[in-house]
Amino acid sequence: MSRRPVAVRRGAVIAVVVSACLGGSAVSASDALGKGGVYGCRTGEDRRKAVLKFGGSEESEAAVEAALRWLARNQEPDGSWAVAKWGGKNAWGRVGVTGLATLAFLGAGHTEKTGRYKPFVVKAVRYLISKQSKQGAIGSGEGHWGYNHAIAGLALAEAYGMARVRRTGMAASMAVRHAVNIHMYRMGGWRYAPGQKPCTSVTGWFSMFLSSAKTAGLKVDPKGFSGARAHFDRVAIMPGRGAPEEVGGAGYTSNERPTATMTAVAMIARLRLGQKRTGPLLERGADFLLRNRSEQGPSGWYLYLHYYGGQAMFQMGGDRWEKWNETMRDTLVREQIDAPGDARIDGSWEPVSRGGQYGGRVYSTAMACMSLEVYYRYKRVK
Repeated sequence: MSRRPVAVRRGAVIAVVVSACLGGSAVSASDALGKGGVYGCRTGEDRRKAVLKFGGSEESEAAVEAALRWLARNQEPDGSWAVAKWGGKNAWGRVGVTGLATLAFLGAGHTEKTGRYKPFVVKAVRYLISKQSKQGAIGSGEGHWGYNHAIAGLALAEAYGMARVRRTGMAASMAVRHAVNIHMYRMGGWRYAPGQKPCTSVTGWFSMFLSSAKTAGLKVDPKGFSGARAHFDRVAIMPGRGAPEEVGGAGYTSNERPTATMTAVAMIARLRLGQKRTGPLLERGADFLLRNRSEQGPSGWYLYLHYYGGQAMFQMGGDRWEKWNETMRDTLVREQIDAPGDARIDGSWEPVSRGGQYGGRVYSTAMACMSLEVYYRYKRVK
């Protein structure tokens, strides 16, 4: 067993990977995937151009494909992905990691209607819907289930936005209503259980979910968005509130010091909620993030920070993105396991980061894969 070298065999790897993602034909299942569509950069020529333009590489695209192969090999017969089986402690729950794996496939352009991995997406979506209650909650009672609901809801919203399968849209819509009307804290924000005082980590996932639901054309009560903004305002370090070098950062709760990871969560959530990237709080947040990007988990690299930080800095663009991407991309490619003779681990990432200790190898592999899809996952806002 070895880590995958940053430099791999040269050739038309990007073209091969993109062709495999399309199954040899153009993707046209929905306007969202078409040229100029919200998710149009996830497939075809637009994806290839995005990789080249924004700092991806042949190696990063090969790593994405290897990760998807690992996820496909290890999907359970019921469409889920296991947690404890792959070294996790179940705090996220099977529903949560299944949502993450589904998002990894969606990020590479595979849907319920199109793509090489269509059968795996179909089974995963069916599993997530099967775990939804009549009130709309997904994965309730399993682990820290606020994560389950938000991540599964995000997966269903994006799956619906990309393929327009009616049953998927209905389930996503029910999940939206539960998120806003039942789970949200009365002053805005979310945590593990309905009505619980919020944290930035869970609120970030719910914010992404509601944003993607709106993008998919689903009805979202505006109080969900205003509630999310209220939480991020409470945890933000404003001028005069903290040390000058902390301004723009965000804490896990309103009473905690800022961290790079929570700052990244707050930044991408604000951007997805419509805030302009030229705003002073986001500018200061990006600078805080760069100064503190060495914030790591036990293994010396932290996938939660890679995932959220990569999205935030990609949207900020410019020199900040280039500095962030160079380290992030090569670290993730290097840490991927390259073990062709061992199908159990080849193409995966070890579950040794903080989140990986809870979500296991599935969590680590899905999060790393999505981090390397950053070049085309969401279009850069103007």
